[in-house]
Amino acid sequence: MCYFRGPYYRQEFSLPDSVLYYMIKNPSSPKTYEKFIQCCKYFFSKNPIIVIPRLKFDHDGNGWKVVRNGIPTKFDMKNVSNKLWITNAIRVYDNEDTRNEIPLIMNLASSIVPKFYKCDVTKLSLTKQNIFFDEYLMLALNVKLLAFVDVIVKNLDGTLTSVEKLVEGASKLKEFCLFNVAVPSPPSTFVELLKLPQFFTLDNFVWAGISEGFDIVKCFNYIKKNKVQTKFFLCFTDQLSDEYQNLLELIIDEIIETEKHEYQPPFIGYQGMNDEKYKKIESIYDGIL
Repeated sequence: MCYFRGPYYRQEFSLPDSVLYYMIKNPSSPKTYEKFIQCCKYFFSKNPIIVIPRLKFDHDGNGWKVVRNGIPTKFDMKNVSNKLWITNAIRVYDNEDTRNEIPLIMNLASSIVPKFYKCDVTKLSLTKQNIFFDEYLMLALNVKLLAFVDVIVKNLDGTLTSVEKLVEGASKLKEFCLFNVAVPSPPSTFVELLKLPQFFTLDNFVWAGISEGFDIVKCFNYIKKNKVQTKFFLCFTDQLSDEYQNLLELIIDEIIETEKHEYQPPFIGYQGMNDEKYKKIESIYDGIL
């Protein structure tokens, strides 16, 4: 991580000032930018950016950390005045069951977005965070792996952002994982997801905490008919009607009883389902059976 403090002096270069100015104001990559400022810290003064490979916040009392070559270093986010260029990953993690997080903690991801020069992260993992959709778009621009746990994403009018908008906002997605993420009720229809081109190139689609109303029949029929190879992990809430549970049971039984699957069999489960069926469909999903 390269940045400078103290006096600097302008050096003489063979290139015109206008060319140098354009180059330092529009670096093509983080590597190019770091070469510039290593060459002359005058360039840093003209466009002060801190390049960070991985940025994480663990609820261990030590605040933000920058991780470079696997080594975490404490980072004073409050007092940094330079713009940040995050290149690989952002992670806000909480391993404790804290039901009443203070707003400051729940808005950590949101609070750093205004500090960005660019966000090129391919891995975005957030736990117990509240963010707005426009902030999400900034974070998810180049994300390939997204994992949200107990996250609330809202539109500017205060309404909850739908699952299809989350998928649409991350055009390079390969793995999409939601665990107990607040979404509008009823949840997105499967047809809406099928309108998105990136949905067809996903390797994994994980959604735990789905409420009743998701058109699981259309989803399952699509998987079978098109011999989809995306791995679907769909886990429903425990607040389901008997009718909907019976519908899930029919699909689960079909997956378990099929000897040879011409498609990637999804995991489908819900709170209170039979333990034996749970283990069987989990083994089928994992490719053990």
